[in-house]
Amino acid sequence: MKKNKIISAVSLLLIPIILTGCGNKKVLTCIQEESVSSLEYKFEFKQDKLKKFKIKAQFDFSDVNEVQFESSSKQDYCESFNKSFDNALTDCKQNVEGRLITVSSDVDLNKFSSKLGGNIDEVKIEDTKQSFEKEGFKCKIK
Repeated sequence: MKKNKIISAVSLLLIPIILTGCGNKKVLTCIQEESVSSLEYKFEFKQDKLKKFKIKAQFDFSDVNEVQFESSSKQDYCESFNKSFDNALTDCKQNVEGRLITVSSDVDLNKFSSKLGGNIDEVKIEDTKQSFEKEGFKCKIK
């Protein structure tokens, strides 16, 4: 009987933690679409602190000839993106499927912090959303 009470008490304490995912987690996704490309930034905040930043870019080469596509598909987009992101990309992957080239990567927040306002702990989800929307991105918080 005592064992059942202890299990019940522990269960009651753990249920709120499990239901909230062990903390307040929000994801800000910002997408900018052009006619032949799209760029997606995904920021994960936990307890109002930026924890992860991922990028994904897609390039549609269906309207170019074979020679142009072959040349484009051989480019190292990860290297180009890494330069744009101050060498902060980690685990960058480039995938060619049909005439669609997809580049995705995590971003090392410590290396990229200067572009995000200097101090990662001071990056706020609403400020980030507004900043990217000013640049033409469509952003959602979930």
